[in-house]
Parts: sequence; structure tokens; C-alpha cells
Amino acid sequence: MRVVVDRDLCESNGVCEGLVPSVFRINDDDELDILEE
Repeated sequence: MRVVVDRDLCESNGVCEGLVPSVFRINDDDELDILEE
């Protein structure tokens, strides 16, 4: 599976991180990181 994030639409509110923490993380700069590529 390939994950694509539209960073213009991402609100960095952590919903995706809460649902799939093994793939998504909000970093210290409040930006989304994708952990598995």
C-alpha cells in the first residue's frame, strides 16, 4: 500500500496518528511524518 498526504490539506491534528500510529507521527514542529515508506 502507498500512503500519499496532501500537505496543503493536512491540519496536523493527529487524527491519522491516533488511528495508525505505526505509520503516522506528528513531529515537534507540528508537521506530519510518515514512518513507513
